[in-house]
Amino acid sequence: MRLRLLQISWRLLLIIIFMGILYGQVTSDYVYKGSRSAALAGSGGATIGNAWAVFNNPAALSRIQSMEGFLSHHQLFGQSFLPYFATAVGVPLPGSLGSAGVGLEQMSISYGGNNLSSESALFFSHGFHLQKDFYSTLAFGYSIKYLQLDYGMSAGLSGDGSDGISLGTGSTIGVDVGLQASRRERHWIGVFVLNINRPKIGKGSSSTQLPQRLQMAFGYSPYTEVWSLFTITKAANHETQYHAGIEYYLFENVRLMFGGHTVPNKFGAGASFNFKGITLDYGLLTHPVLPLTHQFSIGIKR
Repeated sequence: MRLRLLQISWRLLLIIIFMGILYGQVTSDYVYKGSRSAALAGSGGATIGNAWAVFNNPAALSRIQSMEGFLSHHQLFGQSFLPYFATAVGVPLPGSLGSAGVGLEQMSISYGGNNLSSESALFFSHGFHLQKDFYSTLAFGYSIKYLQLDYGMSAGLSGDGSDGISLGTGSTIGVDVGLQASRRERHWIGVFVLNINRPKIGKGSSSTQLPQRLQMAFGYSPYTEVWSLFTITKAANHETQYHAGIEYYLFENVRLMFGGHTVPNKFGAGASFNFKGITLDYGLLTHPVLPLTHQFSIGIKR
């Protein structure tokens, strides 16, 4: 009985913590979009080159050569009341127009079968080359996104929201921009700015400005099979984060990934398997206090 009460208390504490986080930021501020990003602890922004670029750096959409789509679903910190879902599709455009992408992500907090709060973000992205030759590339991209926050239900007489009233919703438009450059396919640099238009969500005195984040990412491949990665992230009113990671091609279609970052100290690991245009990714991410997060993704290229 005592153990059961401790388990319930732990879950309620986590819910309270994440309710606070959810009201202070939106789904689009969740950094690890896709299992690769989780496994590399957010260090792989410079070398990304698939549809996940919709979320991580839209400039990288310029590298897409054929239609592709990805899907990811997991429970944050292994908690069933914190489901997270994301999907992205990239399509090359005719001529020198680059590529377009569409993405959707959703996160919610629920307890006892009742929705306490939820968020969703719909992305429309475009990335294209400003310059491209045999030795170097320079690409620019942007994402226009519609963000919606559902404040859920009040506690009601029961205290669990089952007989509460709706607390309403809020929505806004955000804009992200990015640059990606390469030299001889071995040196890569990426710059990404989240919410460059400084959007606010909510009305009147209850409105909240959404987080802004600047990210500079670097990638270097000393050998064909190895990528070393480093990223600096600076979010408004937060300490600077430093990310580092490494990707190693064990075989042509099998990659191993490891990473870590500061503030707080987290470590990631994972693997990617590619077979006939189907990609299966797994990422594991630690936390100094909370349980592990296991993230799975699947991708298809045509």
